[in-house]
Amino acid sequence: MKKVLCIISLLSCLILPASCLTTLQPLITDKNVITEDRILGNWEYDKGAIQIKRLTEETYSISFERNGIEYDMKGALTRIQEDLFIEIAPSLITDPQRPEGSGYEYNFSYLPTFTIAKLVIKNNQSLDLQFLNGDYIKEQINDGNMRIKHEKDGLFGSFVVTASSSELGQFFEKYRSDDRLFSPKNSITLIRKG
Repeated sequence: MKKVLCIISLLSCLILPASCLTTLQPLITDKNVITEDRILGNWEYDKGAIQIKRLTEETYSISFERNGIEYDMKGALTRIQEDLFIEIAPSLITDPQRPEGSGYEYNFSYLPTFTIAKLVIKNNQSLDLQFLNGDYIKEQINDGNMRIKHEKDGLFGSFVVTASSSELGQFFEKYRSDDRLFSPKNSITLIRKG
């Protein structure tokens, strides 16, 4: 479990805010997945460019490059009341310095996790990804103010939500309007390129 949590932290630091929250179970299932063509295309943000294209009928490929390494992630969307949520999971890392593989490919010793963000589409020209404020949620859970199944490792400072998909849905139904769940420092704004 410690190895998995370290891998999660390493990958998340590359694009996702450091204090976001990861889950072992998906929020999005075949029962609540939706599509939204307005997210497709080439996007820019302060750290580079991201391409989002359809992977399957209901999932998306999210690709970007940093320091000569290509990162590919998978994404899916759902709607909880009026709000859109995107769930992102790592898929593949292509590092020319490690042609034998990055160690993040799916295999029996690698457990994928999911990162969730509220998605706000503005005039089809920008996307705001408001990642969960993991520090706030962890604090609320530790203080007994919020309840959701989780595991933590005090030695490594790791924390992962282990709730089922339906429990995650109930959590967001209850807390989705609480702006403290989505800290401004955990937001990324993508601007449509071209």
